[in-house]
Amino acid sequence: DLLNKFGPQLDESVIRAYTRDILFGINYLHRQGIVHCDIKGKNVLVGANGVKLADFGSAKKIVDEGEN
Repeated sequence: DLLNKFGPQLDESVIRAYTRDILFGINYLHRQGIVHCDIKGKNVLVGANGVKLADFGSAKKIVDEGEN
């Protein structure tokens, strides 16, 4: 639990690392042609193995205008 590990306030370096991981995840999705459409704190899971994006129910596949 983050509150037990870091207390009521997260250190700026921890926030920076989580933000970086979230942006890496979004970048990966975009390279795969997927837009999440619902990024919010509730849909970011933080655990022992790092940060994961969740709830892809609103996600959209990017379609190239040239494709039929």
